[in-house]
Amino acid sequence: MRARRAALVSLLVFPVLARPARAGISVADGLTQEYTVEPGKAYDGTLHLKNTGDAPAQAKIYQTDYLFFCDGRNLYGKPGTDPRSNAKWIGLSRDFLTIQPNETASFNYTIRVPQKSTATLSGTYWSLIMIEEAAAPPSPGAQEKQVQVGIRQIIRYGVQIVTQVGTGGKSNVTLPKKELVKKDGKSVFELEIKNSGQRWIVPEVSLELFDSRGAKAGLFHGRKMRVYPGTCVKQEIELPGVMPGKYTGRIVIDGGEDDVFGARTELKL
Repeated sequence: MRARRAALVSLLVFPVLARPARAGISVADGLTQEYTVEPGKAYDGTLHLKNTGDAPAQAKIYQTDYLFFCDGRNLYGKPGTDPRSNAKWIGLSRDFLTIQPNETASFNYTIRVPQKSTATLSGTYWSLIMIEEAAAPPSPGAQEKQVQVGIRQIIRYGVQIVTQVGTGGKSNVTLPKKELVKKDGKSVFELEIKNSGQRWIVPEVSLELFDSRGAKAGLFHGRKMRVYPGTCVKQEIELPGVMPGKYTGRIVIDGGEDDVFGARTELKL
């Protein structure tokens, strides 16, 4: 992914009235805000929220940490808990916002980078600003007999605030798992990519296959996904058109410049 989009859906049971007006919040900016920063300096940012519905919308704004792993877990921890969280550097101008129908409203945030040397503070730091649609209060004068049990879908957007401190710190990629599996009758190469370094990597991922005679049997690409320090992503690379047999594979994880990692694997289709 260029971005692992942190958009979450919650389902709540709540009383509803017949034919209610609807609100709908969306983030007009991208879901990632990236800054190159220096210790001791401050940086200002703005996020714009649009209400695409026909009723006023209320947005709750708060912060969390954010980690994800190859087993599918996504952790939204207490702000500032993770060693590479920048949540405590960020101040929000609002924690609640009302947006009128078909209008856009905004709020500001300020990043204040701690005054430390780049030897102490370097690499990638990140956290989430969460934007959650708050439940609207019941309409005035609603009759009890009109109330029914219904389902309300609430969408939360997680905007990743990424700060790159200095030029120090490197990514350190390992491949905990390399496995050929069958999915829906297709051959799929599953690859786990873990980053134990200090800086994120957003690599191009490829698998080049060679048959038993050394002839090239195909070049296959994965998705571009960011891998933060301490996180892990799973790639699923389909291998269409590859005939049954034994193959040698060359894996390339190319993050650009010096961030290039390679590995070999053996496959039997």
